[in-house]
Amino acid sequence: VTGQSFSSEFPWAEVLRLVETKGLFLVYNSNTNAVMLPKRAFSEQQLSDFRALASHLPGLEVKWRR
Repeated sequence: VTGQSFSSEFPWAEVLRLVETKGLFLVYNSNTNAVMLPKRAFSEQQLSDFRALASHLPGLEVKWRR
């Protein structure tokens, strides 16, 4: 995750679950802490690639928006 004034990294192995909402991906790295990734920051191809990547990570709990 990189912004104008910050940068943060954590490995997928530390992600507990991923929740998709209408406008965000919530990436939980603890039971109470999530990184919010706005979908508007992704191109359509990046959204597709991100979903495919997350779907294939072993042990990751994923809740996709329906």
